[in-house]
Amino acid sequence: MLGRVLGGISTSLFFATFECWMVAEHRRCGFGEELLRYMFGLMFSVQYLAAIGAGLVAQAAASVVPLTRLSASSSWHYGGYTAPFDISLACLLLAIPAIQMSWTENYGNNKAGAAGTGIAASLRAGARAMGSSWQVPILGLAVATFEGSMYCFVFNWTPALDAGGGLPPPHGLIFSSFMMACMCGSSFFGMLDSSYRPVKVLLPVILTAAAALGLTALSLARGSTSNGAVFAGFLIFEACVGAYFPCVGTVKSEVVPEEARAGVYNVYRVPLNAFVIFLLLTDISPATQFGACCCLLSVAAGAVWLLGRVEQTR
Repeated sequence: MLGRVLGGISTSLFFATFECWMVAEHRRCGFGEELLRYMFGLMFSVQYLAAIGAGLVAQAAASVVPLTRLSASSSWHYGGYTAPFDISLACLLLAIPAIQMSWTENYGNNKAGAAGTGIAASLRAGARAMGSSWQVPILGLAVATFEGSMYCFVFNWTPALDAGGGLPPPHGLIFSSFMMACMCGSSFFGMLDSSYRPVKVLLPVILTAAAALGLTALSLARGSTSNGAVFAGFLIFEACVGAYFPCVGTVKSEVVPEEARAGVYNVYRVPLNAFVIFLLLTDISPATQFGACCCLLSVAAGAVWLLGRVEQTR
């Protein structure tokens, strides 16, 4: 339980701190706004490349030594599926000095007010920003519904693929395949011409993701014993996820005020987590959950369409 609490904190930091820091640092250095979308595409491509390697290493580590008790009376284990977690600890220990030595604290445009900031102040600034422009909450709805469906996918792809029967699938290799699809999606966004507005790219990406999970839900509901169609749907969805993050990161950099960026990003995560908790606590089948995710993605598509309309009227 303590691990999951700390994991929730670290996940919130992961999806807010890195992005906020990069946007602020990019503007502090005086780089052009068009370069930012390229940097987002490059950042996520490298991230997914690292994840591909991590998946391969995890699969190899889990296969070397079977899950074994330290002693007959011990509840501690080593090997098996605990090995990737042990290796991840080493990665975190390497990341700490790397960030400490290479990052400078970035307060955005208001360093003078940085001393008075904190969790409460950040959330208040985020709440004020949500009420200052219709674009901010509309974007928040799109972020919450898309990423909520993504987290439900994270919890359900394993039982969905296991439902086909037979030998257990190689989860590490499958994860690496997902990350390769994500890298293809993020690379696709990075290669797009700057004339394509990110908010216009985001709509077909979300609609494609909705179609992929919708077809996956239908395949599972029909009781298909073949995992091929389900796996193909998952790969398409992951490619959409790969294109989504650099795309929505660019949109957020344009819509969310600099001084309230961290607070707004964390406010966005409140309904996101609520969606995920609700779907997980209902104890419904993966097919039904993927169908619900398809509905959430349809809401996200509607929010992005509305965001594009608001942008056109400005």
